[in-house]
Amino acid sequence: MKQVSIIIPLFNQTALLNQTLLCLEQQTWKDFEILIVDNASDSPLSIPETCKKLDLKYLYLKKNHYYAQAVNLGISLTGTNRILILNSDVHLNKDYLHELLEVFNRDATIQCAHGLLLDTKGNVDSCGIRTGLCLQPVDVKHIDRPWEGPPGASFMISRDLCENLIERYGSVLDSDISFYYSDLAFACRLNEQGMKSLLVKNASGIHHRSSSVLMKKTPLLLFTYPKLSPEFKKLLMENRRSFKKKYFRFSKHSWRIPFIVLYDLMTICLKKTG
Repeated sequence: MKQVSIIIPLFNQTALLNQTLLCLEQQTWKDFEILIVDNASDSPLSIPETCKKLDLKYLYLKKNHYYAQAVNLGISLTGTNRILILNSDVHLNKDYLHELLEVFNRDATIQCAHGLLLDTKGNVDSCGIRTGLCLQPVDVKHIDRPWEGPPGASFMISRDLCENLIERYGSVLDSDISFYYSDLAFACRLNEQGMKSLLVKNASGIHHRSSSVLMKKTPLLLFTYPKLSPEFKKLLMENRRSFKKKYFRFSKHSWRIPFIVLYDLMTICLKKTG
C-alpha cells in the first residue's frame, strides 16, 4: 500500500490539472497514489503521456456534488495513513510531499499540516484560513499572523484524524457546506477537536485560483458577487446559512453580529444583480 493518497476534486479545469499532474510526477517523494474525483466536468479528461506512469485512478460523477462531498468520497475510497487534498489548480514544488511527510514522521501528534501557497507572481496567496469580520472565510497573507485552519486548496491529514472526524460529525468535511465556506467549516471542526494545522514553510505551491475561490479576493463580495451565476449565488447563500447555523458560537462571535447582519443584507441586495 502507498503511504499517501492524493485526492483531487475536479470540475472543468483539465488544462490546469495536466500541469498539476506533471508537478506530482516530479515529486521527490514517489510513494503516493492519486484519485481524481470529477464533479461531472463538461469535457473528458486527457492524461499527459509524461504522467502515464503515475498510480492514478479516475472517478467520474454524473452530478456535480461540489468540493466537500467529492473530497469525502475520495477519502472513503482510500486506505493510506496520509491523505493530501489538492485542488486541480495548485502546482506543487518538487519537495512538497517530502517536506510535509518529514513533519508527520517526525512528530506523531501532528494530524494536519499544509504548505505555503503563492500566487502566480510569487507573493503569498495563503498560509491558512481564518474567520473574517463578517463570519466569512479569509485567507491569511502573512506568515506571522494567526490562522485557524489550512487553505482548502492543499493540505495533508492523517487517517486517524479522518476517523475521529467521521465518528464525531459523520464526515471529514461538512457535506452540507459544499464550497467556499467548506474550508472554514473544516477549521472549526479542527478547533473543536483542540487541533490546528501546522504550516510547513519549506513546502510551497502556486495557486492559480481558477474556481469559486476568486470570491475571497474581495472579502465583502462587493465586486465578485454580482458576477456569479444565479445557481452559485443561491448555493453561496445556502452555504452561508448552513455555516452560521452549525458554527456560529455566541460566546465567541457575538461581537461580530452587526457586521454579520450588514454582510447578509448586502448579499441579499446584490442577489438579483449582475
